[in-house]
Amino acid sequence: MSIDPEEELEAAWADRRVAFSLQGDEQRVALEGALQRLESASDLLEGEPRRFAHALHLRAHVLADLERHDEAKRMWGESVDILRHAGDPLGLAHKVRHLGDATLRLGERDEARAHFAEALELHRTHGDARSLDLANLLRRMALLEEGAGAHDVAIARWEEARSLYASFDLLEGVDEADAHIASLAPNR
Repeated sequence: MSIDPEEELEAAWADRRVAFSLQGDEQRVALEGALQRLESASDLLEGEPRRFAHALHLRAHVLADLERHDEAKRMWGESVDILRHAGDPLGLAHKVRHLGDATLRLGERDEARAHFAEALELHRTHGDARSLDLANLLRRMALLEEGAGAHDVAIARWEEARSLYASFDLLEGVDEADAHIASLAPNR
């Protein structure tokens, strides 16, 4: 009986969601199980660049969940390298954003900023100016600039992210943006 890699990816992702309802060692074991399923599925997709890159992306998420950030960064980097040649600029933008997140978790702020800038350029050039993925990218960029003390840049990113979150009726995103804008406004 052959394994359907798409079904394995979906099942592994469902296992990951279940793992978040667990604690401690149980959660770690469940995440390790999800990672093993993702590895098996991705091995079957190596000849299909976009699907393989997506499988690597999912594996990177689970590695990050397991706090194996160096491995997650490498996995997102491999996914990005594949997508650079696959003709999927928005898929590439999404993975580059996650590579930026992984880089930031490792304390590499300048490299993260470069990844986020690349993802933003891809969105601006090839994407839908009203996407949720763009809103999430702008949020990450705003947090990075806020942490660096670039308040005017952070406010501009928060304002754009806020507008996008509002267009999707995501009140949590709107509220977060409003709180950051309010806290940064006196520093202008």
